[in-house]
Amino acid sequence: MTRRRSPAPLRALPAVVAALVTFASFLSYPSACSGFANPPQPWKSAAKSSFLSAPRSSSSSSSSGGNAARTPSSLRTASFPRAPAPAASVPIPSRMSSSDGDDGEGGFLSAGVSTPLDNPFLAVVDLVAFLAFAAVGKASHSPDGSLDLAAVFATAFPFLLSWYVTSPFLGCYDPQSTARGVKSAVTTTAKGWIVAVPLGCALRGVIKGYVPPLPFVIVTMISTLVILGAARAGYSKVQTSLSEFLG
Repeated sequence: MTRRRSPAPLRALPAVVAALVTFASFLSYPSACSGFANPPQPWKSAAKSSFLSAPRSSSSSSSSGGNAARTPSSLRTASFPRAPAPAASVPIPSRMSSSDGDDGEGGFLSAGVSTPLDNPFLAVVDLVAFLAFAAVGKASHSPDGSLDLAAVFATAFPFLLSWYVTSPFLGCYDPQSTARGVKSAVTTTAKGWIVAVPLGCALRGVIKGYVPPLPFVIVTMISTLVILGAARAGYSKVQTSLSEFLG
């Protein structure tokens, strides 16, 4: 025996009834709907409680003070790194002289160049010393011991030229080179002598057109060191005595 099937509207009736009952239950309990639509947010409640617990500023404080009072305590107590202080500037000397140095005699090369024009009296002493060297040499080779002034100047010229050109760069005309005493004067003279006199011998060979013989070079080196060193030591002694007398 076959069972008759109910019409389609009747078969959908239970589903419609269930939907109506569910909708009615949501209307009857709005708190449930609101809780579903707006889920709880714990971080908002924590922020609100920290804001309410922060100390408030008085009404007489300025707007900046009120803003500082509303700042959370974790930010108010935080320490921020400060910018480093600018480094102190180091003064740079504008001119260095051969007097700079721990030993009081300067280096081999002088950074501040003093020319013979800066120390003319010492330049005259050097001129007399080289002329004396040339005069002694010419007198020793003269049969009667007479002197020819032109020959003396011609002999001294290459040594004077090399001395006045190279010695300023070696600190020989630094005012302190002779003011410190005889030892400093002789030491500074030796620094200029070891460069200028061999160069003078070479210049003399170029002028004469031949290489100077070795005995002449040895005698020239020794005699110029003795005469020039003694002249500058005497100048230093006189300079020191005058400074003590006048000072």
